[in-house]
Amino acid sequence: MAWHYNGGTVKSAVQTDLLAKAITDKRFNASDILGFSVHKENENIDEFLSQQSTPFQRRHGWHEASVRIRVPCATRTFSSEEDAPEFTINSIYHRRLVDVVKGFFYYHS
Repeated sequence: MAWHYNGGTVKSAVQTDLLAKAITDKRFNASDILGFSVHKENENIDEFLSQQSTPFQRRHGWHEASVRIRVPCATRTFSSEEDAPEFTINSIYHRRLVDVVKGFFYYHS
């Protein structure tokens, strides 16, 4: 619980439960994380991403889509959300929910 409540932000109960499951898993070996650094791993991810056209390959189950969202306008009010300006975000990569759920149950079975 000390880890759960330390730092500037409180972790969720789900995060703490996942940590407990990970470190008590028979496949966990504490020596695998000796010298671990989030900063260094983020640098490794950044380097990997800079060398790939995209790590989100369709053959690995990723799909590209666009998402439209309604945005607030500080100087105007609108009678409904549908009347608010719309902003499109392109190149959102996602996995299909059913694939994620199937993968979860495969890993946890």
